[in-house]
Amino acid sequence: MVALLDWKLNHRGSPQAKIASAALFWLGTHYGYGSKSANALDGAYGTPQGNKAIDCSGFVTKVYAEVFNNPQLSVLSMNAASIRVSHLFKTVSIPELGDVVSWDGHCGIVIDPLAGKFIGAQTSTGVAIASYCTGYWATRAGRIFRRWHEF
Repeated sequence: MVALLDWKLNHRGSPQAKIASAALFWLGTHYGYGSKSANALDGAYGTPQGNKAIDCSGFVTKVYAEVFNNPQLSVLSMNAASIRVSHLFKTVSIPELGDVVSWDGHCGIVIDPLAGKFIGAQTSTGVAIASYCTGYWATRAGRIFRRWHEF
């Protein structure tokens, strides 16, 4: 947790960069459908599967809550559909760093828009980096990009 505390105290940069940085602390965290019990660095610490896990909407919500102090974020943690329609985000056509990428039933955070990469909690990998331009996620219908309303 020292690294996370250091990030909170010393990280300077755009809110979008803070979102991407905070998301990377979750790499390796186990996936659990409907679960919100994990915290940043659980994947790095190798928390045994089943003890602490996160689903896609819980991951996005916790990362955004880490960067923004907005009590309305707790409402979004219910499911991925909430993020698709929330007034806290606006739909955009061209993704940028820190935007949410969303499909029906799934969401993640854009970490490299030029390469088409996002980080999210997937059933097969846990929290990992994937492509929304190639492979499985490129074939999923209904993809939209959502940007935090304050950007």
